Amino acid sequence: MTRKSKRKRKSTDTSSTEHSSEYKDNSDKMATTREMSNEDLYTKLSEKFEATISELRTEIQDLHKSLGLMEETIRRHEEKIMALENGMEVAAKVTSDTAEAMNNLEQYGRKYAVEISGVSLSEQSAEAATEATLKISKVLDLDITEADIDICHPIKRKSQGLPVIIAKFKSCNVSGKLYRARIKLRKVKTERIGLHPSSKTVYINENLTKKNAEIFHHARTFVEERKWYSAWTHNGISFVKKTKDSKLVRFNDIGDK
Repeated sequence: MTRKSKRKRKSTDTSSTEHSSEYKDNSDKMATTREMSNEDLYTKLSEKFEATISELRTEIQDLHKSLGLMEETIRRHEEKIMALENGMEVAAKVTSDTAEAMNNLEQYGRKYAVEISGVSLSEQSAEAATEATLKISKVLDLDITEADIDICHPIKRKSQGLPVIIAKFKSCNVSGKLYRARIKLRKVKTERIGLHPSSKTVYINENLTKKNAEIFHHARTFVEERKWYSAWTHNGISFVKKTKDSKLVRFNDIGDK
């Protein structure tokens, strides 16, 4: 090998070594760059995740607060509703008690009057009603005169064919005496009383309020359907008896038994 070839080969080897070293340096730099890029990316992603998690935690806390406020609002509304319901119950109780008191007061004012049904009058007038009332009192052996009567007049009701006589007396003792004697009418024929021939069986009842009249109607229906002994009223209160010797029962106390 010539000296010139040796020099050329040496130069080539030196060049290759330099290139190899440079490649290695570049590779190291690229590896370092990749490592730094991965760290930066991890750091950025971590920061982003932490920020997102922090936002989510804040939102969850806000939701908890909102739920707490909603629960408190619901609780307050429930308390208001409960208070309103209690108030309505009290108002209903007061209304019911007031209505009952008014009904009792009205019934008390009617204790001076009785209702006489089944009488056919010659004419629909106060005079004819008064005359019939006095005839009925006489056949019942009661000392009742026209002077004892305050007002006496017939009224027509849809549920009854013949008019009903409302006889109001100046004393509740007189009306009570006539009402208690009503049982005797079961054995008295209308001809003996001297009433109009078209008269039917005569009944004497208390002058009831609308509410008490409805209760008494149910009581009579109850007795008829079950074939009980009787139904009647005393001071506006309805009573029934199963048999002649059975215990007296207030109709409101037995309901639909």
